Amino acid sequence: MTRTEQTEGSLARLEALGLRGVVEHWQEFEAEACMPRLIEVEELDRGRRGLERRLRNAKLGRFKSFADFDGSWPKKLDQEQLEEVFTLGFIEEAANVILVGPNGVGKTMIAKNLAYEAVLRGHTARFVTASELLVSAGRKARIFAGQPAVLPGGMTPPSSPCTPTPPCLDRA
Repeated sequence: MTRTEQTEGSLARLEALGLRGVVEHWQEFEAEACMPRLIEVEELDRGRRGLERRLRNAKLGRFKSFADFDGSWPKKLDQEQLEEVFTLGFIEEAANVILVGPNGVGKTMIAKNLAYEAVLRGHTARFVTASELLVSAGRKARIFAGQPAVLPGGMTPPSSPCTPTPPCLDRA
């Protein structure tokens, strides 16, 4: 790799990291032998922190690894179709995956593993139970219809678009 190719590669990586100040002052830093390593460390650290953030936001909780899944149960599970789903091709197609079956066959475990795999591959995912989804949808539907949504604890938001006076300042 020529020096020009190295410089262009470093500048592109710095640009991707959003380190525009370093890019603008590249002539001051270019000769520093540690620059390639500094860029690498920053890329790795951001990748790690991004993965940690996506995993935390996915709200997966604890779950059994797909490697521990007994593929012989349930008997009607289409292994080929399951393997196809885990390629995550449905994400590129903007399609949905719906898992249907009786209690205890592994729908939640499959869903959590699927979300985990998506996060590991750089996608954003969030695990939500059906009941959580219905409560959220109902809350949003009431707001859209102009009805007050019930907040956690049974409280309703103020009907006025104005910001309410905090209770501690309401004592005149």
